[in-house]
Amino acid sequence: EMVRQKEAFERFGGSGLDTKSLLDGMIRQRIIRLEADRLGLRATDAEVAAEIREQFKPEGGKPFDQKRYEQIAIENGGTISAFEQAVRDD
Repeated sequence: EMVRQKEAFERFGGSGLDTKSLLDGMIRQRIIRLEADRLGLRATDAEVAAEIREQFKPEGGKPFDQKRYEQIAIENGGTISAFEQAVRDD
């Protein structure tokens, strides 16, 4: 997971992210997810789908490109479900 996140960070122009900072961020995100679950704060499937459609909204009124979305989701999240979980967590 750390390697994948470091690669994604570098792919978007980031550099110099040390392993400790990456691990600290991953731990912080996990704690936030657990606390949100404890408090009953969850994004619905519809909210996640709407956010994904907004993030991947094509220009010029073109239809949503499912294959492109899946490709980018796998590149950034490792799997589609991991990417969607990250969107849900955000």
